[in-house]
Amino acid sequence: MVREQVNTKKVILFTTFFFTVLYSGRGSLLPFLTLYFRQLGLSATQTGILFGGKSLVAFWTGPAWTRCAGRYKKKRIILMMALFMAIAGNLGLTLIPPVDKSLSLVYCPKTGNHTGGASAGGASAGGASAGGDVRINTTEVANTPVLMTPNVPTQSTVQLTSSTVGNLNEASSLATPTTHETSANYNFVNSLDNAYDQYKTKQLKKGKKISMERFLDWLESHDPNLYNAVLTNTLPPDFGERQKREINDGYNEQTYYANFSGTTRWSLRGIQDQMFTLKDQFMDLEYRTFIFALIVILISEIFASPGQEICEDSLYETLDSVDETEKYGSHQSYRIFSYGLFAFITSIIVDNASCIIFPETSRLMIHFYSFAIFFGSAFLLAFCYPFHTDTKIRHRSKYVIGLKSILSSRSNAIFVLTMIIAGGFQANVSNFLFWLLQDLGGSNILFGSVVFLGAMCEIPMLYLGVFLAKKITNIGTLALAMFFLCVRCLLYSFMQHPWAVLPIELSHAFSYGALMGAVSSLAENIAPPGEERTVEYILLSLYWGLGYGAGCMIGGYLYDKVGLVILFQGSAVLAFIWGTIVIATAKLAPQKKKTLHYASLLHGGDDDEDISDDSDEMFSDDWLVNALNEK
Repeated sequence: MVREQVNTKKVILFTTFFFTVLYSGRGSLLPFLTLYFRQLGLSATQTGILFGGKSLVAFWTGPAWTRCAGRYKKKRIILMMALFMAIAGNLGLTLIPPVDKSLSLVYCPKTGNHTGGASAGGASAGGASAGGDVRINTTEVANTPVLMTPNVPTQSTVQLTSSTVGNLNEASSLATPTTHETSANYNFVNSLDNAYDQYKTKQLKKGKKISMERFLDWLESHDPNLYNAVLTNTLPPDFGERQKREINDGYNEQTYYANFSGTTRWSLRGIQDQMFTLKDQFMDLEYRTFIFALIVILISEIFASPGQEICEDSLYETLDSVDETEKYGSHQSYRIFSYGLFAFITSIIVDNASCIIFPETSRLMIHFYSFAIFFGSAFLLAFCYPFHTDTKIRHRSKYVIGLKSILSSRSNAIFVLTMIIAGGFQANVSNFLFWLLQDLGGSNILFGSVVFLGAMCEIPMLYLGVFLAKKITNIGTLALAMFFLCVRCLLYSFMQHPWAVLPIELSHAFSYGALMGAVSSLAENIAPPGEERTVEYILLSLYWGLGYGAGCMIGGYLYDKVGLVILFQGSAVLAFIWGTIVIATAKLAPQKKKTLHYASLLHGGDDDEDISDDSDEMFSDDWLVNALNEK
């Protein structure tokens, strides 16, 4: 049979460029997606369900699509489908209306072109107006009285509390300022006005009555910092008088709906407003945004999951057809570097952009647009991606062969469990570390720096990880990774300054990089010839699929129940305990190495034949083994 002529250098160059483009798009968006979900107004539990559902769906559908692509020889079609659905799914998230449109400014404390940190708790008080960016510094308001009334009797000073909210409009007219309004007071009044406009719009859209008591409840749930600032300061009379006039004069509801329906139907804002109207009709405010996001993510991930694995499979098969599989993996350092680099570049662009780049469009949309550009380029490159035509008939799936290799020995059980547990801990770091940094006042540049530094720590471990695993054994490397993960989570929980995260992030080289080295080493030890990559893929699927998905859901729930600090400290304790268990069980279940007998090669060496740890019994009549034993 004549082999297909393959220009290896050209294939490696093209696939390396393809993966560089693909991972540039991923780095531009995926690390920051958790920040976008927070801006939508989703809770940690809901965010965890979104990421967990995405990972668990990919865990099952990815291998299924990949097998169908190989069996029916439709790899290019399925690859392009996956890339298209990835673009459509992530851009679809941008059309989902947030719980509150003002949230696009809550996590964007900007003044001019300078970025400051978010206030403690991750929410700076303030409101958005159609004409500009009105922000209020809650620290300044808390320390400076909005109205200084030293000569006014105490009973005439109106505080917005539960005891006075019922008579708010009447009492507000009693407050007569004796001094001019400060700049902080001006911002405070405008923030209250904007918040009230948002509340009024939502109430009218739902057909509900407007009252100051309901406004107070709404403000407490949607902007706690502004609510607390109102409670600790005298109510501005301008605000109280305005509400009194509006209630007495009434509000033209028909005019409001006429203005609302006049939005351009097919514009981005028009689509968002129509979705707002639709979800108002059948779902409560607390869950509707979450349901829309969950539907978009699950549907897109069902079809987008097989993209990377199809590309990896095709590259390996192409190199295997010319017996140059040793060159496989040369693209990995480039894709990791591009992932971190473009995460950093995109974060710089976002950090220097205005909070609202278009009418009612948050600057976080830059991440989505960058992702679409890179994945759109990858979609075009997919027309030329090299696919090897496999003429062999495989009687059994490669995943069955890989699973049998992993499950053939009890000594591998501790490795499998560690991959699942470590994936759960990684979910907490990936999903909620940026929330912590945001609460501490971290900027978008810091978020990009964290991703870039983590990528730079992974690259050396591509070459040193396997060496480390061979020096201290796979089990020893697992324990080392768990102890570094323990230290990492513990330091996160005590962090007081956002930039302190950078030296902590250096531990990523061992908590993740060393773990990946142990995976490669184990696959080399236990996999049948030619199936090492399959075993490695299965172990990584357990990490990023089963473990990561379950960790997202559990971590999000615990975040809402006990807080982020306790979540990180609990993860550190569990990681230390499991690392100790790994060391304790190392002697009870020593790792066996793959044994390849001469007779196994004569047996045929077919792809569907696998060599397990019990191969000594299978080939007990091996003449070479018997001859060596007689000596």
